[in-house]
Amino acid sequence: MTHALPLLPEIALPSGVARQIAPLWRTAALALAGFVTRFGQPADVRRLNYCEGHFLWRTAAMLRRVQKIVRYILVVYAARLLKTAPPSETRTRVTHTKGVCHRKPVIDGDPSTWRVGFVTPPRVRPLRALEDQRLPDNFARAVRNPLVVIARRMESLRRVLEAPMPFITRLARRMRRDVFKVLARNPKRKPPPGRRDYFRDLCDAREAASWALHPLNSS
Repeated sequence: MTHALPLLPEIALPSGVARQIAPLWRTAALALAGFVTRFGQPADVRRLNYCEGHFLWRTAAMLRRVQKIVRYILVVYAARLLKTAPPSETRTRVTHTKGVCHRKPVIDGDPSTWRVGFVTPPRVRPLRALEDQRLPDNFARAVRNPLVVIARRMESLRRVLEAPMPFITRLARRMRRDVFKVLARNPKRKPPPGRRDYFRDLCDAREAASWALHPLNSS
């Protein structure tokens, strides 16, 4: 991931929506560039082995918030794609050979082989307290290594920003088959002052996705 801003998906949005989405897309790209500047490439993050307080879990939380911003942007584009050029449901038949594993081997030093996940539908997750968490100085054998979480989220975000169309097409197919809702109500309480990074952008992206999914907004 370089510092050059990735291009927006090739789907024409209404002018008002485009003016709202473009800054959010730029914010997500600059956020990822900032994480790369701070930690290095995802493959390098996994090899780091240090801990400074609780900032690592806070960084993972910020990456997840940026993922949500991009998710809502993809919802806007997927809703537009359904109204202009709905993707086909045809799929290529996959043949499986008994006893043969078709998955590519996972190589720690090659992020393209990682099996990473990207936040698409909202999922309820238990709250994780950030206070009173003592991480060992050397946590290479830790059950939950925060640097691995950061590396995987950086890699998943990089894949979406560099090639968003496969994700948009897949999301559009899912939206056509299933009921898809976006909560338009923003939380009444803002996060603490030290944890408000990208909060306003997340609210704007959520409102844009909710507007795009409304049945009356067919323009």
